[in-house]
Amino acid sequence: MALFDHRVFRAADRWWAAQVHSGSGAGFGDAKPRITRETVLFSSLADEAIETRVARIPAGWLNRLSHVALLKVFETAESLGSHFHMSPYNAPSAEELGDPLHVDDEGLRWAVRPMKAVGVTASGDTEVRSAIELVCLDDSALRKEIQLASGTNFEEFKAQYGEIGLRELIKAVKGTYLNYEPG
Repeated sequence: MALFDHRVFRAADRWWAAQVHSGSGAGFGDAKPRITRETVLFSSLADEAIETRVARIPAGWLNRLSHVALLKVFETAESLGSHFHMSPYNAPSAEELGDPLHVDDEGLRWAVRPMKAVGVTASGDTEVRSAIELVCLDDSALRKEIQLASGTNFEEFKAQYGEIGLRELIKAVKGTYLNYEPG
């Protein structure tokens, strides 16, 4: 089975799946074709009566777009003329992650998964550190693992920095995604 870039997100009050369905490296002779654009399909996950939408984006960008950029692409997409069924296989689970700890200025809900990560000290030694994964409950692509300072866990981070610290971490995570104007 072919693997496609896939993303599950909420737009207004509906859940959608976005999936890349084009791009080929096939060619003839010495030519080395380069994929520069991909076709992305947007399918409603709750209502098969809603036609799937189609748009073009730069190659490899589906899971790198900011949520705002993804919504802009989604809003400018054209109808496919029918519904293309997709599964929400990578949707974030509030049941697994718990209630959101923060709602950002875009209305996106964020949860935190405590974890462990391997870090490297200034001397080059490795150490196991406390880390968190910040997970957006409204967009499956918005998630990052963040290592905490050596000897610190998430409860200590929250106690020291509170809501402001969490908000700044989320802002930093969101800043790693690409802005894009379709057209």
